[in-house]
Order: sequence, then C-alpha cells, then structure tokens
Amino acid sequence: MAWVDQIIGGVTQMVGKQLSVSSNWGSLHPDLIGNIAPCSVDGIADPIGGVSAPFQELNFEQEFNWQSAFENMSSDSKHPTIAAAIQSASMVQSIQVLKQVAANGEGGQEEQQGMLAKGTQYLEDLFQKGQGRTGITKLNSRQVFTGNAPLKLSGTLVFRAYQDPISEVVGPINQLIAMAYPKSLADGFIQGAVQSKDVVSLLFPSEAPGYVALTYKGVTYKPLVIENISRPLVNPYSPMGDVFATVQIALGSHQSWDTKDYMAAQQGMFGGLVSDVVNAASSLFK
Repeated sequence: MAWVDQIIGGVTQMVGKQLSVSSNWGSLHPDLIGNIAPCSVDGIADPIGGVSAPFQELNFEQEFNWQSAFENMSSDSKHPTIAAAIQSASMVQSIQVLKQVAANGEGGQEEQQGMLAKGTQYLEDLFQKGQGRTGITKLNSRQVFTGNAPLKLSGTLVFRAYQDPISEVVGPINQLIAMAYPKSLADGFIQGAVQSKDVVSLLFPSEAPGYVALTYKGVTYKPLVIENISRPLVNPYSPMGDVFATVQIALGSHQSWDTKDYMAAQQGMFGGLVSDVVNAASSLFK
C-alpha cells in the first residue's frame, strides 16, 4: 500500500539521519540539517553511510526547453535577402533607378521603354506595400516543448567541530567525497580479463559512482548523482584536523523529472498518508 511505503520511507530517513556522520549542531531543527545518503537506482536509501550537515545555501534549478520550431517556415527565413530588401525599402530604391533609366530613354525602342516604365511602376507599388511587413506570425512562431534537462541542486554544506574534529569535520567530508568517486577503476583490460567472471565484467571492468538521495526540510530528492564537489583547503585548523569547513556540492537527478516525480519528492514521512486520508474523506461528500 502507498501509505505503508511512505511510513517505511520516512522511518528509513529518520534512521539514516541518526546513523549518518555529522557535526554536533545542538538544538538546530533536524529539518534544517541536510542528509546525503547512498541509494539504489530506484531511490531506496541506505541508512548506513550517509552524511548530515546544514546548508549555508541550497539552490533548486530546473531548465525547460521550448523552441519556436516553425519559425523557419516564414518567407523571411526562406528568402532572407529579398525579405530584408523589401522590409527596408532598399528594393524600392532599385526600382526607382530603373524608372529613371526608362524616363531618360536609355532602354532602347519607345515601345520597350513604355513596357519597362509600366513594369517598374508595378514593382514599385508592390514593394512599397511590403515595406515594414514580415512573414512571422503567431502560428509559425509558436513554441513547442522539446524536453527538460535533469534537475540540478547546488549548495554549500557547513561542518564544524564541537568536540572532535575527526568525527565531526574530517570524517564526514571524506565520506561525502568518497560517495562521488567511482567505486573502483581497473588498471586496464588485462586486469579486468584476469578478475572477470563474466562477459560484462570483462568489457566493463570498472564500477561507476553510486547514486545518492538528498533530504532537506522534509523533501527527498532521489536518485541523484554528485556532479561536482569543491572545498577550500585553508580552514581553521587543530592538530586533530579542521575545526570548521565548508563544502560546495552540485547534484543532478539521474533522469529528467515529470510532475509526478516532483510531487512525490514533496511528500515527507506522513505527507502521502495525510494526502490519502484527505482525498478519501473528501470523496465521501461528492
């Protein structure tokens, strides 16, 4: 049942926060402490191996791609030089030059001059009507959806030592960075051939980085990949290690999201259960 899954997921998140390595933040509300934990490609989090820390800043970024795919169907795009000449009235000036030639009798016989004068007058009238006009319309400039990029989350985690720099700063940062690295990289295909037990291991001897889940303010984003980690190496220091440090991290969703994925992330431990109860109760009065 959906609500049972919600409760199990919520309990897993709470247990994960308890088992995650973190600094001591005293009475700071747990929702203000972010938790990054390993998870499967299906988003099932591992309660062991996570890292918890408050965010100094955290940004949500989602790019949606819209393009005016039919704009190239206009006459402006098919014949850009002619369209520009008509719009800017430079074509009219060229016709006026031809009219002047006909008026000066430089076009040959009188009958030909008359035909040239009529033709140039017709073209001048035609091109004057086109001055300042364009072939772009609301229809051919209509935008169409061409996809959305994976979700991006970027922020700065804060670590500080209350009692022990190793367990509160150094250890959590090392564990966080370790989650971003590939699980293993083979020295070469020879090593893979020696150690492989099947064809897949022979062709792909190395293991890619794993996925992570980020929980912050009751919202869980999963599965994510760690795209970038940056940290200054000059920090307040003690013989046991840094006593204060910040880590800049950028995460991206494993694949593009839709509305259902976004709304599912917004449901906290009991969010789905409450939503189901409210919907069920309201349906009784319909």
